[in-house]
Amino acid sequence: MDFNLDKAILSNIYNFTSDGIFILDKEWRIVSLNRAAEAISGWNKSDVTSTRLCTELFICYDKDGNQLCEEGCPKQGVMETKKSLNSLDVKIMTKSGQPVFLPGLSVFIPGEGGASYAAIIIRNELEKQLMEEKLLSCERLDPLTQLYHRQYFEDLYNIEAKRLQRHGGIVALLMLDVARLRDINGKLGHKKGDEVLRAVGKIIKKTIREVDIASRYGDDEFIILLYGVDEIKAQSFIQRLRENVAKWNQVEKFPSQVRLNMCLLVEDRDFDSLLGRIKGIIDKHKGIPL
Repeated sequence: MDFNLDKAILSNIYNFTSDGIFILDKEWRIVSLNRAAEAISGWNKSDVTSTRLCTELFICYDKDGNQLCEEGCPKQGVMETKKSLNSLDVKIMTKSGQPVFLPGLSVFIPGEGGASYAAIIIRNELEKQLMEEKLLSCERLDPLTQLYHRQYFEDLYNIEAKRLQRHGGIVALLMLDVARLRDINGKLGHKKGDEVLRAVGKIIKKTIREVDIASRYGDDEFIILLYGVDEIKAQSFIQRLRENVAKWNQVEKFPSQVRLNMCLLVEDRDFDSLLGRIKGIIDKHKGIPL
């Protein structure tokens, strides 16, 4: 059955679909983009209309991760063949400078007077991606302290140990536990104990650098991987950590002073045994200030 869609209906589909639509001409100029495309990219029509921002605004890849612009722009291909390109992944550089990777396709659009256009349609899966990232974070993070859990930390450490063995370098491991946490749980209750652990996690995150990795390693144990840090720099880090714990004690006025037992190892050769060595030391001296 044949039927025609009037321009008003097409306009509604264009403007109110959740997928982003970018329409481009043969000269790489962006002719139009719909509301979803504006929401995804952060760019307004007035920002990009009539400008040749294709390579700056988004880069197209095939399903194998090859940049399609190197072989010819997808929109140029669909204009020449008048066939759609379905296996398309697009890296969108948003107006804020953040890259967003989304699937899409490129469609040929015939225009009046023999003009040709291409629509690059981007599936709006941002909410799905955010949910997947959230689920992935839940798998990696300890829910109480928001630091990495033990297994994920050990996986990261093993990767780093192999890299250091190949290329050389130095790494420090700092393991710590909360002094007398069992007494705090017994006298004040486990909720107060959890409050202490949560606070220690925040203090550690505040003290480490972006390149460092921290984990809750046991019930009251934490471990921190410090990249490229020698003994002197590690001791400086420990001092900052102690100072931040002291500040927390002063501000929070917790019924029991929070203190940390710490054990530090610095290595530039035997990376494989480092985790086991520091764990053995902390187990042997459990409850004794190190």
